Amino acid sequence: RSIAIIGGGASGTLLAINLAKFANLAQSQVEITVYEPRQQLGEGVAYSTTDAQHLLNVPAIGMSAFVELPTHFRDWAGADDGDFVERRRYGVYLRETLANTLRENKFATVRHSQHLVTDINPKNRIALTLQENSVAMHDAVVVATGNSAPVCPSFIKPHDRIIVDPWAPNALSNIKSGDRVACIGTGLTFVDVALSLVACGATVSAFSRHGLLPREHAKMSELPKPPKTFANSRSALRWLREQSDWRAAVNSLRPMTQSLWQSFDDGERRRFLRHAMRFWEIHRHRMAPRVAEQLNLLIVKGSVTVAPMRVASVRETSDTRLQLVDNFGAAT
Repeated sequence: RSIAIIGGGASGTLLAINLAKFANLAQSQVEITVYEPRQQLGEGVAYSTTDAQHLLNVPAIGMSAFVELPTHFRDWAGADDGDFVERRRYGVYLRETLANTLRENKFATVRHSQHLVTDINPKNRIALTLQENSVAMHDAVVVATGNSAPVCPSFIKPHDRIIVDPWAPNALSNIKSGDRVACIGTGLTFVDVALSLVACGATVSAFSRHGLLPREHAKMSELPKPPKTFANSRSALRWLREQSDWRAAVNSLRPMTQSLWQSFDDGERRRFLRHAMRFWEIHRHRMAPRVAEQLNLLIVKGSVTVAPMRVASVRETSDTRLQLVDNFGAAT
């Protein structure tokens, strides 16, 4: 049986690892091809960073490649349960785990193809059209391409000094010591970018509609048991507020967030997106404690500032600087 995985970041590589493992246990022959243009599997956007300041946003005990072996990554990294390991190490872990899974595996092979897949044509077998117009046939295909690359917001005109994708290779390389950089958005991507830019001598001003930063992880605690269902988003939020440890409460909802969202009708979803989404995101997607400490120190020093602003446009000034303009016409 031939299986194609389109995308060789963490998800695609984890799938290849587990398919190979299960094929060996079932003694069933499988040929796996991972289509990934990058030179190495396991990195993708998230784990291709080379900056040691960028840490995993999940403690080591939650990053195992195997559900049945929850301490696998923790043991590999030589970490404690609650440690937040350098993110760049996770790609190495995935590649080593894949190699170890295949080392004595008589039933599975994994091949890394750097060809870009441009089309999928499902018939009796599935035909993949590759970038140079060759065709590869497979029995099954899994699309594991992750998030799409960022695009420039419609209210911003493209400019050679506007960086739309900070994770693109060398995206920040032209920023030098003494530069003042504005970031639109104050989520986890901003946090990583700010740490990297300040390290090279830049100062950073960040803006988002509410100026809210991700909350900080705390020491791990026992998870409460949530109800199987909630009547609506308000009842879910009410339950969260009633828990003594909101972090543990948010973590306990993780396995059921998809089913919870699907249980909401359209009106309930719109209300959640309008009133609660921004608060859910900063509590759900949190910073490692060390990262939060670094960021807070930079804010105290004035190297980083964060403020609420609804950015309406970006314009160039007479001295070739860029200004952010809010929806009232005020420039920053």
